[in-house]
Amino acid sequence: MNTLELAWAAGFFDGEGHVSASKQAGKRACNMCIQIAQTDPEVLHRFQRAVGGLGRVVGPHNYGWRDVWTFRVNRFEHVQAIVAMLWPFLSGLKRADAHRALSEMAAWRAEKAARAAMCQKDLHVLAEVGRTTAGSCAACARDRHRESHGWKGGLPSGDRTHCPAGHAYEGDNLYVVPQRGVRHCRACTRENARKYRARQAATAALSMPSANPVVERTENV
Repeated sequence: MNTLELAWAAGFFDGEGHVSASKQAGKRACNMCIQIAQTDPEVLHRFQRAVGGLGRVVGPHNYGWRDVWTFRVNRFEHVQAIVAMLWPFLSGLKRADAHRALSEMAAWRAEKAARAAMCQKDLHVLAEVGRTTAGSCAACARDRHRESHGWKGGLPSGDRTHCPAGHAYEGDNLYVVPQRGVRHCRACTRENARKYRARQAATAALSMPSANPVVERTENV
């Protein structure tokens, strides 16, 4: 880095530059930017070279009187890097502006990290209640399930420790359907399979023709 160019860039930024952090209304987002507008693009390109090529020069934009070019940086890491390079040469006023913008961004990032640990309704800590297979809050999913089924104090299937027949959901008796996370009782599954086979056998026996139809006709006569 050229120290003389950085000193020039800091003086130029002191007089013409702007640094800020702003939250988008209605959105959980915060943008930080450095912006310098000039009618001569060459001075903006010089500033860009001085700060290591970060940012970009866009334009021209005609606002009704002259063409205007703008140097702009919107990436937080790049804004932070430019402020660090210019910091030794900046005036107290511009340092205060940069410090305020960086503090607002840091506070927003801390808030974002805290929100990431909570569910969308900010009611449950995801690390404590877990997530569903779809990635949403398991506690909120259980609450919705209770409301939709009109349960009054009952437990949804994901919270039950025993099947309706009284078998424990544990050990070799527990089977979890892959990708769906639905739990099944192996003892009940085996019993239901046995009953199904018995019904199938009884149905097949009733539908089979008589083994000696001639004898039956003789007896009827």
